[in-house]
Amino acid sequence: MVRRWALGALVLGVSLSVVETADSPRALGAPGDASEIIALVVEGSGSGHGRGMSQWGAFGWATEAGWTWQQILAHYYGDTVLAPVSNGDYAGVPTGRMTVRLLALDDAQTAVVSLGGAAEWSGAPGRRFASLVAREVPGQQRSYDVWGSASPRCPAATDPLDGSSSTPSMTVPSTTLRRGDRGTDVAAVQRFLDRFGYQPGPIDSIFGSMTEAAVKRFQTDATSRGWFTGAADGVWTPALATAATRLIAEADTSAHWEYLGRSPVAPVGQPAVRFTTAGGDLLSTPVSNLLAVCQPDGSLVHYRG
Repeated sequence: MVRRWALGALVLGVSLSVVETADSPRALGAPGDASEIIALVVEGSGSGHGRGMSQWGAFGWATEAGWTWQQILAHYYGDTVLAPVSNGDYAGVPTGRMTVRLLALDDAQTAVVSLGGAAEWSGAPGRRFASLVAREVPGQQRSYDVWGSASPRCPAATDPLDGSSSTPSMTVPSTTLRRGDRGTDVAAVQRFLDRFGYQPGPIDSIFGSMTEAAVKRFQTDATSRGWFTGAADGVWTPALATAATRLIAEADTSAHWEYLGRSPVAPVGQPAVRFTTAGGDLLSTPVSNLLAVCQPDGSLVHYRG
């Protein structure tokens, strides 16, 4: 009996595709039956949004662990209480929209990157950028100054955006690292690879197969630029660190920040600044066009869905 499986893509930030090869062994079904699944290929970028409840996570807890909806909510939203709301709680909030205030990010800048240069700010219609930064106007809550750049860069919250900073936006270790290594130096390499679109996977301080593949991609790219003469073997070396430092410096030099303007004070419950990207955040949107939010350590968190 041949079993036919329907696959649902509930994962945020990835796309799924089925791959078959002519010489692949078939675990089920008669020989030559093209309905059998041989492998799943998962394609994505970054390590997911890492905030709140995801569809796939909730699905897993319900089906694999048998959790109730109350247990799932308690897991993702600890130290909260379920309570009824009234119409007055939604004063000024558009119908169908829920807003969340992240207290830990109060008075912090918001910086986003689109590696494909597709980031947009509603206050500058028709223009696209590789990086956008919003900083709250001192003494004026919910009013922000916004800058844009044609280069992908995550500035520190204290960096001037007038081009006067001479400090590199990030550094990389000048040491030898290979698959199996762990530690802060590995994390620094992963942040570099992530920022420049080489897709090392999660920033987990573990030099695994995804990081190795990303290093190979950078080695190939650096060789094409004439910055590296070694083999594309996936090993991080001092010579490769020199090439990475050169790429960082090139990006920093070209990262001219243009002041785009000041957002008007937004009513409570409505976005004060809206950053979007061409094509939105649908599964069909290319990874290079997704918005990635800059983290304090310089890494990027990609959002989809």
